[in-house]
Parts: sequence; C-alpha cells; structure tokens
Amino acid sequence: GTVFHKAVSLALETGNNDVLGALRDWYKDTYYDPLTPPTIRDYETGQIVPNNEQIDIFIQAFQTVESMVRYYFPKLGINTRFVAYQGLIEVPFKVKVGRREIEGIVDAICTDTATGEVVIIDWKTRSQFMNPDIVAMDNQLHLYAAAIGKALKLDLTKGYQVQIRSKTPKPARIT
Repeated sequence: GTVFHKAVSLALETGNNDVLGALRDWYKDTYYDPLTPPTIRDYETGQIVPNNEQIDIFIQAFQTVESMVRYYFPKLGINTRFVAYQGLIEVPFKVKVGRREIEGIVDAICTDTATGEVVIIDWKTRSQFMNPDIVAMDNQLHLYAAAIGKALKLDLTKGYQVQIRSKTPKPARIT
C-alpha cells in the first residue's frame, strides 16, 4: 500500500502520469538499491553474500505496484479527472474532538475537473474490498473534511474513499 500511495503522490505532485521512473528512484532509495543489495552471511563459508530471496521479494513487490499503476491510474482519473488542489498531497492534520486530539494524514485534496469541486480522496489498498456500507460508517472522510476544512478554510462537502485491490485482475481465459 505504501508504494502505491507514493506513486499516486508522485503523480499528483508532478501533474504527470508517467511516474514509474520517479517511483523506481524512490523505491530504490527507500527499499532496495541494486548497487547495495541486501546481504546475509553464508554460515557454511562465513562470507557475506547477496540475499537473493530478499532481492526477489523487492523486485516482485515493485512489479506488482507497476502493474497497479498501469491498471488503476487511468480508471481512477489521476491527473485527468482529479488533479491536486494547491499541491495538497499527504496533508497532516490534528484536530481536537472533545478532550481528545486526533491526528492523521489526508492522502489528497483534489479538484474534481468534472464538477469543479474540491474533494478529499483517501486511497485504501486491500486484498479484499470492504462492503461500501461499512466504509461509509467509519466516518474517516467526515473527520478529514471537518479537520482540513477548518484548518484551510475550505468547504469540503465531498470525499472519496477509493478501494484498490492489491492485485490487478487477470485477463479472462477462453477455454
């Protein structure tokens, strides 16, 4: 989920859907640099050797995110229907509710180019979709809209919680 979130953030920050190069650089810097691959000690020889299993995990994880970006970006309208509103991506907030202080990070505040409205978007990567009624009841977007709306003096009346499957659908097979 973190890497997909970063891909969305990079796309919205740059206004460019061709984010795979930037995402590769970020991923390499954050998780895996082929010039300094993860290593382990071979206990039989005592030598430090590349940890091929870990390298394969990193490569497979990145390939999964690459396929998610290619599949979901056009469907979600990133930088086509939804564009970043004043660069507000991954916006931290803190709000007092009664005696409690709640803090979090709003994934994106965007302009919906179809309506002109400023909206909140929250991306959720999941292996299984949640029932939309349960998602609506969790009130996360309402809290975000209230907190960010108050802090930035925005009238945020619409939000989207977008559920992304962590695996893209496979093409149908004709038998």
